[in-house]
Amino acid sequence: MRRADGYYCQFLIDVERQENHEPTGQVTGIDLGLKEFYTDAQGNTVDNLRYLRRSEKRLKKAQKTIIKTFP
Repeated sequence: MRRADGYYCQFLIDVERQENHEPTGQVTGIDLGLKEFYTDAQGNTVDNLRYLRRSEKRLKKAQKTIIKTFP
């Protein structure tokens, strides 16, 4: 772990937003899956990019390094 240097500031702003939605009359369905990220009612698919798996592998490697550093 590294320590942060300097000053940092965080802001939290509460803003009320109003968005006008006009109905289009179109309906679609979305199926979330494991092989494809999702498939819609028209048969279009988006590949699952597996960001979580890559992050898990990096985390596992970092944890092993920390364990070796601090017995």
